Amino acid sequence: MTDLILLMGTNPLTDYMVAIFFMQQRCELQRIWLVASASRSQSRIRGSEPIARDLMTVLEKRIDKGLHCGKPAVKLCLLEDATRADSVEQAIEQQIIRYLQEASEEWHVHLNYTGGTKVMASHSCRVIRASCSGCCSFSYLDRRTFKLWSEEPEQVLSQDLRQQAAIAIDELFMLHGMEHLGDRPDACLDQFARLPEQQRWPIYHAMLAMSQLHFPVNSEARGNTRRRTVIKDGIDLYKFWNRHSERSGLWEPGGLPAQLANPAGLRKQWDILVGSHSGVRQLMNCLPGEGAPPMDLNLWQNFVDGRWLEAYTKDLVVRELARCKELKSRREIVVEGNVEARVESTKIKKMEIDLIVLNGCQLCGISCANAAGDDQATLKNKAFEILHRTHQLGGDEARAVLVSRIKNEMPEFESDLWELGDFINRRLLVIGNEDLEPRRFWSKLSAHIFGA
Repeated sequence: MTDLILLMGTNPLTDYMVAIFFMQQRCELQRIWLVASASRSQSRIRGSEPIARDLMTVLEKRIDKGLHCGKPAVKLCLLEDATRADSVEQAIEQQIIRYLQEASEEWHVHLNYTGGTKVMASHSCRVIRASCSGCCSFSYLDRRTFKLWSEEPEQVLSQDLRQQAAIAIDELFMLHGMEHLGDRPDACLDQFARLPEQQRWPIYHAMLAMSQLHFPVNSEARGNTRRRTVIKDGIDLYKFWNRHSERSGLWEPGGLPAQLANPAGLRKQWDILVGSHSGVRQLMNCLPGEGAPPMDLNLWQNFVDGRWLEAYTKDLVVRELARCKELKSRREIVVEGNVEARVESTKIKKMEIDLIVLNGCQLCGISCANAAGDDQATLKNKAFEILHRTHQLGGDEARAVLVSRIKNEMPEFESDLWELGDFINRRLLVIGNEDLEPRRFWSKLSAHIFGA
């Protein structure tokens, strides 16, 4: 094989995997052709040309670093109109076939038609078969198994390309014309992360224990908003105490919210929780752990308000990956929190993601929402945003996770997500309050990220 032809669609990740595989396996590869639809400014049609150029940049940088056995040239083949059969055939014949026919050396063309449109795939195959009889071959990537299949004869060419053609986070953003800014500084999470692991985990367990203590609160009527009863939990109660101006005892006069429906019963539950859980007692002392210096109060309040859920999720993923022998051996798994990226050409901030887990070439984006069940609008927005971001970066094969304190049975919330369709529901995992226990959390999360 001397020439590899790739058809560019809306997401370049599958084309990247195929290109990396063949550059690793075929040292005789001389050229990689990226077939893309040209952008037309006069009709405001943005073709796949910018996507192809971003992929070209990534491949050329890898080639220059000598990461693969050969050093093929990366070339662009532009289609004037990707929706017309004659335009596709004419571009392939004039820009690729004619170039090869005029070359003096022998050549063999291999077309991978995973990307692009159906018109591009069918008519590229047609013109190549007609012009390159006996010196052409074809393949496609099975998006369910990530295995590469040849067409004639039909056989598996590769194993799981997620591991064979891994990608770095920097390269993933570069594929989309963005600059990866790395872990953005975060005073709250950075200060907490400096605590030893044996001090962080009792705090997580305390937060989880408090999240299971539920009680009703009567909200105040404001304007046209009617008074209603909402369900709060122990974290809300701790946050109220933590912000108390005098930092006095929780149960002193004026210490409890006036809207509490049953303060006596709540006090009994709280006393049991504090008495039975050392982590909660540590929190009541305003210390992250026994003998540890107190965190800055404002940062600590920010942490309790919801940032703890991000820290807990990342620590859990890192800890369980280190414990699992099968996953620990995979060098292709990358975990990064607090991810930020911007458009490389304009330097405008493009996106933020709480946590990214890269399983080779398969992306999983995780969003943490501290909103409880009475704030479904925030939860829905978070769910839609992480779905969009992961699809934008990782294509149809990407996974998304929403970690929240939502009740596990929320018919209205589940109904809205269900209406998105079975395809979306396979890509999105919603972790609710009852799923936050470490073993249950990791069981669901690992199956979603590393399962079939």
